[in-house]
Amino acid sequence: IKKDYTMNKLSQKIAVGLLSGAAAFSNVNAETTEHDHHTMSESNGAQIIQNSPIQNPSLAGTINEDGKIVTDADFEGQKRLIFFGFTHCPNICPTGMATISAALRNIEKKHGADSLDDLTVLLVSTDPARDTPAQMKEWLGYFHDKIIGLTGDEDILKEKAENYRANKIGHHSPYLYIMDEQGAYMDIVSTQKGVEAVENKIEENIFKTAPKSEHDHHMHHDM
Repeated sequence: IKKDYTMNKLSQKIAVGLLSGAAAFSNVNAETTEHDHHTMSESNGAQIIQNSPIQNPSLAGTINEDGKIVTDADFEGQKRLIFFGFTHCPNICPTGMATISAALRNIEKKHGADSLDDLTVLLVSTDPARDTPAQMKEWLGYFHDKIIGLTGDEDILKEKAENYRANKIGHHSPYLYIMDEQGAYMDIVSTQKGVEAVENKIEENIFKTAPKSEHDHHMHHDM
C-alpha cells in the first residue's frame, strides 16, 4: 500500500510538472519557480556551453541505477544523450524526462524499434544525498526504458556537472547534451523547446548519413 501511495504521489508530481511545463513547450521564457532560478537562462545557456568546450566528458566513477561503478567502456561505441537533474525536482526534470521520452518514442515509430540500439540515454543526478540507485531506477521507470540513471559520490558528481557547465549540485539544467561514440560533444538542445525540437535535434545528430563515395556513385550509374 505504501509503495502504491508513493507511486501515485510520484505520478501526480510528474503530471503537475508536465502541465506546468506545457507553456514552456511553446514559450522558452515560461515562468520558473523560485527553486528554478538557479538554472541557466534559455537566452544564454546554450551559447555559454557551445562557446565553452566541455572540459572532460567522461562519466567514469559515477554509479549506475544497478549500483555498479561506471567506466568509459560501458558506453563504448554508443552515441549519448546526457541530462543533468534529480528525482525530487518539482518540474524541470520530470518535464524534461517526459519530453525526451516522447521524442525517443516518436523516433522509434519513424525509424523502427531497433533505431536506438546504438544510443545511450543518461540522467546524471545532481542530488546524490537523495538519489540512491534504487530511487533513480524507480523514478525513471515512469519514462522511456532507454534512460539510465547515474548517481554516486557528491564530489564526483559535482565534478561532472562542472565539466558539462550543468549547474551546481542540488540544481538542474534543461539542456540535453548530444555526444558522439567517443564521448565528444556534438550538439545541445533545451528540453523546454518541446518534443519536436528535441526529436529533430536527436535525429539530426544520431542519424547523420555519410556522403556517397565516388565508387558508390559509379555503381549506381552502371546499374
